[in-house]
Amino acid sequence: MKIVNINLYQIKIPLIKPFITAVRRTENVEDIIVEIKTDTNHVGYGSAASTPLITGDSHESIVSNIKNCIAPRILKQDITNFNNLLKLVDSSS
Repeated sequence: MKIVNINLYQIKIPLIKPFITAVRRTENVEDIIVEIKTDTNHVGYGSAASTPLITGDSHESIVSNIKNCIAPRILKQDITNFNNLLKLVDSSS
C-alpha cells in the first residue's frame, strides 16, 4: 500500500462557549486536516492545530511544511512501513 496523494483542508468550527486561556480567547477551532490516500483506496486522516503564540506554527507554516517538506518525502512510500514513515517525517524539517 503506497501513498499516492496527500490533501490538505482548513476547517473552522464554532465553539458553543469561547475557549479562554491566559494567552488568548477563541470562538472557533481552526485546524488543518491532512488526508492521505493509498494506491489501494485506503484513506487516513490527521489534523494539526496552529498555536502561533505558543509554538510559532501558523496555518500557513503548517500547510507549507507539509506540502514542501513532508509530502515529497512520504509520497510513494509504503504505508505499512510505519517506522520508516516516522523517520522520514521526523527528518523532513
